[in-house]
Amino acid sequence: FVLLQIGAALRPCFAPDAPPGLTASGCALLSRYLLAITTSEGGVEVDPVAVRKLLGLLTKMLTPISLAQLEYPALSDAAATVVRTAALRAAAALQQAVATEPTARAELATQLKSALPALRTCWMGLLRDWCALSAASGRAAKGYAPHLYTTAAAVASREHIEHAWPAAFDAVLSLIGTDAWREERPTGSHARDMTARIGAAAAAADNALTSEDPREVSVLSPINPAPESEDFDLLIGLCVHTLAAADARCAAADDSAIEAPLGQEPPIIDACGEEATLCVASLPKLLHPDFLTPVALPPVSMLLILRLLFRISQSRGAPPAMRVAIASLTAHLAPKLGQYTKAGTEDARQILVALQLLAAAPAMSAIPALRDPSAL
Repeated sequence: FVLLQIGAALRPCFAPDAPPGLTASGCALLSRYLLAITTSEGGVEVDPVAVRKLLGLLTKMLTPISLAQLEYPALSDAAATVVRTAALRAAAALQQAVATEPTARAELATQLKSALPALRTCWMGLLRDWCALSAASGRAAKGYAPHLYTTAAAVASREHIEHAWPAAFDAVLSLIGTDAWREERPTGSHARDMTARIGAAAAAADNALTSEDPREVSVLSPINPAPESEDFDLLIGLCVHTLAAADARCAAADDSAIEAPLGQEPPIIDACGEEATLCVASLPKLLHPDFLTPVALPPVSMLLILRLLFRISQSRGAPPAMRVAIASLTAHLAPKLGQYTKAGTEDARQILVALQLLAAAPAMSAIPALRDPSAL
């Protein structure tokens, strides 16, 4: 009876005429409530009917078509982005719980399974939007056709997409290697057709951006499923971009420490940020055996990742959580890079050296003299 009451109380949040703030709050509340009632821990019995009805309120709005149709003509374009990102974050929290506690969340996993391919596609759309919004090059962002925000509302939408992308990133990574990662993707000529459609959408957005009145710019690109390789490239690129930004902040923190007055110990700050630590902790999932090959991830990219990780690990700006994540990632990678190190090429030699340095990073951080063995 209580479940029916709560379901009835939540339904108005998802009505077509509900204000965006109410719908966004309803998404978050629904997610938290589902997490509370879908664990079988302690012998609690999960009601599959209640889970199906409540979950349906969320998943019915989380398809590429449904997200695109969300609009609030009387309000700013950013209002729809608020609802889209809130719904995607809510669903991501559910998937994260399923991935973390598969046994205790078995009923939720069963109910969520059929929606995962569409959710994956929508989460990837959000991540593409974040990559465009965070790009340093204004021109790169200008030629991009967004999925979840209109160009005219990019500034107002950025905060909401920035808050949502870590949850979407984590949810997508939990799918790698599963059927939900592989299903409902284009192959062969379908993949080529999609690339052409995406290019046409980007061109349309670029033309719209030349409009004299920015209020007229309201082009949304359809969210289509991409080939596995394209999604992997986006995810690894997002990690590298985030780590490169953390590396730059760490270098600045180290420079500040050098410039500190003699005899004064400079404060130790976290120059990496939670997002960079999340990326490092997530790389073992992302570097699945399907992608840990020179074809999927070229040697030059692997070398860049290893060098970024080493530099960050040696910085004063790297907090303990980052160092632990890097050490764990190194242990994961070391026995799996045979395809990169056995080739006998210059790239293979450099990757082996970079991996050896990364493995020795904890000792080199504790004993700085090890960085220059001739000084011992």
